[in-house]
Amino acid sequence: MKFAKPTLLFILVLILLINLVSFARNYDKYRLMSSVHTISAGESYYSRLQLWYRLAYLGKWDQAQSLAQNLVSSDYSNFYLNHHPVELKKNLNQLVFKQNKTVEDWAELARIQISLGKKTDAVNSLKSALNLDPLRSDLSQIYYSLN
Repeated sequence: MKFAKPTLLFILVLILLINLVSFARNYDKYRLMSSVHTISAGESYYSRLQLWYRLAYLGKWDQAQSLAQNLVSSDYSNFYLNHHPVELKKNLNQLVFKQNKTVEDWAELARIQISLGKKTDAVNSLKSALNLDPLRSDLSQIYYSLN
């Protein structure tokens, strides 16, 4: 039985599409990894933790939160407290209203402002830090890189 080339091509494309849809619907990175090679529970946990960090770094906090349910909170809490936008805004408010800020306070305020996309405010905070300690080369490097 002979098929015309367009009919054969159509059948192959249809089979390929069915397989792609089926794969996309059932895709689970960790299940796929475990079926390819056996990984220990420690390696699996470490992979999940690294994926959490990657998602959090990219700002995909909802996806990171879904992974966090299977992680020990002490493994990621420091990063969360220093990078999650809600926590950054809390820290920003505390530092803004703090009286008699030190150089470290101004530097932390600038870091938070940069993380929140407030470049102009960060430059002003760095100016204040440099006024208190003009010899801090790390702060002057950041200051001049922002200007």
